[in-house]
Amino acid sequence: MSTIQEYSFIGKGMVILIDGAVEHAMGNCSSLSFKLSIDEKKLANYKTAGGGNQNTVYRINDITAEMDLRELSPENLALATSGGYSVDNATGVASIEALTQVGKEYSLRFEGLNEAQSGASVTVEVYRLKVSPADSLDLIGDDFSTLKVKGAILADSSKPAGKSQYFKIEMDTKV
Repeated sequence: MSTIQEYSFIGKGMVILIDGAVEHAMGNCSSLSFKLSIDEKKLANYKTAGGGNQNTVYRINDITAEMDLRELSPENLALATSGGYSVDNATGVASIEALTQVGKEYSLRFEGLNEAQSGASVTVEVYRLKVSPADSLDLIGDDFSTLKVKGAILADSSKPAGKSQYFKIEMDTKV
C-alpha cells in the first residue's frame, strides 16, 4: 500500500533583500506573497451546439511581490520610501532620505520552513525585483506598524531555456 504525501503549508522564515553583494535580512515579516495578473484569451467552439471553448491561451501580464514588514529599521524604511539612509556613528541617529532611489532593482530570497510539515525547508529565489514606494506610511496608531512593500518581479533573460526567468522554489519533500 502506498503512502499519500500531504503537502499542506504554513510558511515562516526570513526574507532577505539582495543589493549586489549586500544582503539585508528584513526582520519580522508577517506576509510574503506573489500575485500574478493573467490575461485569458478564449476561442469559442462554434462547430457544435452547446458552446464551450475550442482553445484557451493564458498570458502573464505581470507578477508582483507583496511583503508586510513588521520592523521599521532604517533599511526597511528606506526600502519602503524608495530612499537611502545613513547612520551618524557618533549619535546613532539614522537619516532616511525618501524618494531618492525610485526604480532600484534587487534580488530577493526567502529562507523559510513549512510549519505544517515539521519545519521542512523551503527556499524561494526572485531574480529581479523592482520595488515601488509604499502606498502609505502609518506614523500614528494604536497597533504595531506594518510597512506594506510591493514590487514587480521582472524577467531575467540570462536564465537558460527550460528555467524560470522570474523565480524558483525549492522545497524539502522528505518529512
